[in-house]
Amino acid sequence: MVTALHRSRITVAVAVALAFAGLPLAALAQSAPGTPVGPAFDVRPESASSQVGPAVARSVAGTVIVWRDAASNAIVGRRLAVNGAPLDNGFVIASAVPTVTVVAAPDVAIDAAGNVVVFWLLSDARDADVPNRRPSRVQGRRYTADGVPAGALLTPDAADPTATHSVPAVAIDADGDFAVSFKRGFARIASNRLTVTREDSVAQRYGRDGTAQGALITADSRVATAFDGTVGGFFFNGGIDLQTFTGSEVDVAMDDDGDLALAWVEQAASESSLRQYPLFTRVQTQASDVIKVRRYTAAGAARGPVQRVTTARYFGPASGPSSGSSIFRAPSIAMAANGDHVVAWSESSRSSFATTINARLYAADGSARSAERAYASFDDALLADRAAVAMAADGTFVLTWNEGAGIAARVVAAGGEPLSDRVLVSPRASSDVLSSPDVAIGRSGTIAVTWTRGTGFANAGQTVRARLLAGP
Repeated sequence: MVTALHRSRITVAVAVALAFAGLPLAALAQSAPGTPVGPAFDVRPESASSQVGPAVARSVAGTVIVWRDAASNAIVGRRLAVNGAPLDNGFVIASAVPTVTVVAAPDVAIDAAGNVVVFWLLSDARDADVPNRRPSRVQGRRYTADGVPAGALLTPDAADPTATHSVPAVAIDADGDFAVSFKRGFARIASNRLTVTREDSVAQRYGRDGTAQGALITADSRVATAFDGTVGGFFFNGGIDLQTFTGSEVDVAMDDDGDLALAWVEQAASESSLRQYPLFTRVQTQASDVIKVRRYTAAGAARGPVQRVTTARYFGPASGPSSGSSIFRAPSIAMAANGDHVVAWSESSRSSFATTINARLYAADGSARSAERAYASFDDALLADRAAVAMAADGTFVLTWNEGAGIAARVVAAGGEPLSDRVLVSPRASSDVLSSPDVAIGRSGTIAVTWTRGTGFANAGQTVRARLLAGP
């Protein structure tokens, strides 16, 4: 039985929690979709120095944000209540070991019970001694709702030590089963020629207890591009830079039943060469970036063939960009409870600085529910990060991105029509360096956006910040 005294104590506790996040009690009331709920705040202000590359996940149990602490070379996380109040003081998820010089690029997922899964990338930082480099490897770990590590480290693709991995992504279903996706490449070196012989877009499924389910899913496998030049001149740090040269990471989404879909960008080229100039120049001919998607059942069986999300764009040599040429940044994918899904990406013109934030909707059966559509456009392509997307249970989704004016977002109905105008989540001050936005909506509706903020030319004092927005 809840007495008046209990209600009073609960009200005081909630007020204290909201005060930390800068949110008044009235902020719990429903506002127009995309409306900021309280000010932006530092996720871990007491250690704000070199926090980069955040990722956020959200469910009815709360929010978790993870990032790389560059100063200590560690992956760090913090759990927050639904209203943004902290549930812990932050915790170290992974740190460098003697055989690994970089831990980076974390991603995170949280289920309805508050259980958390984090994956990250281990990589050797050496860039000149390519023949003896150690491959980049994806690694992960589960945590209970109390933030306690659960089980052993997760090592997808452990059976093949010759592969090098790219930046991972993770998704989780209603029961806590989860999947991690990434690209893996295979390279050989002969006569000063580095050849990436194959590149796979893959995923590994896990049960909620952390047991791998079935074999590695290979959504796409292709012969990759060869690079000519002095091997020692390449900044080739395993998977981190492999994905820069031959493709970007693979994103993954799951519905409530555990069905999943993978999205990736394929940078197909008949020939690509890298030669060492004052700045690296990439020469590509008769090539087109293409974003693709493929669906799978919860048991890992393919549901139809690979589908092309985007129309092919032709571009000529880098010395003379052709009209209409585009650069696609890595896609982001999200799913509704019933399996409907959205693929989002940013696209920049090679002949101008114009950039658009695009999305395309699909039904659970894989049929396209919309054409490619631009939801934002701006002229600062050099400042643009990958667009990130999150989807609520009913198919409503939210996009976030980085542009010249700051970190922006937009809420869109399940049918594809905008529910909000562009919302400036964090305006950019003249000295600000804002980057790496991510977004989560969970199944509860309220939106959490996170990003990195630095200051000045040297991007000093980097800190992870977050802000809550009203959901649909």
